[in-house]
Amino acid sequence: MLAATQLGHSNTAALCVGGGTPPVTNNLNANNESWNGTNWTEVNDVNTARRSATGAGTPSAALFFGGVAANPEATTGRTELWNGTNWTEVNDMNRGPAQGNGLGGAGQGTSTATLGFGGNSPTKKETESWNGTNWSNENDMVIARPGTTGTGTQASALNFGGEPFLTSAQEWNGTGLVTTTVTTTSD
Repeated sequence: MLAATQLGHSNTAALCVGGGTPPVTNNLNANNESWNGTNWTEVNDVNTARRSATGAGTPSAALFFGGVAANPEATTGRTELWNGTNWTEVNDMNRGPAQGNGLGGAGQGTSTATLGFGGNSPTKKETESWNGTNWSNENDMVIARPGTTGTGTQASALNFGGEPFLTSAQEWNGTGLVTTTVTTTSD
């Protein structure tokens, strides 16, 4: 499976949602697998098959948003909420259709409070916050880049990685993103 999204992962519980198999553009899936610490189990699928999406939350309460929903490269701001049993479509991202592919999220966010930032089509700087019901436009990122990842919460997050492989991270301080230099060392 390519470009699937992990949600609420630990060594005892996780969800793996969506993705695709080569060639990805023709083989998107809506699969949702649950990890119980020993085995993976197929559980109820998301409503819209897609890849390159992101998410936040736990295996019992998660949010899955953005991504590529159809061929050719049709990005989406679609947002779905997981209650531990089923996925429900909720309000889409405001700018999601333009930023859905390669979107980064605040990995420790919850199903009721998280961030979505960046994206492709072309490279985007947009940031949106989720309050459990709606997405709100926030201040743009300092550096536009696709394919990022993130960690933190809606109040304090770090956005890093992406294409090209940049050596900087952007810190979210609750009101905006500021560039923070990250120094890497090798052994």
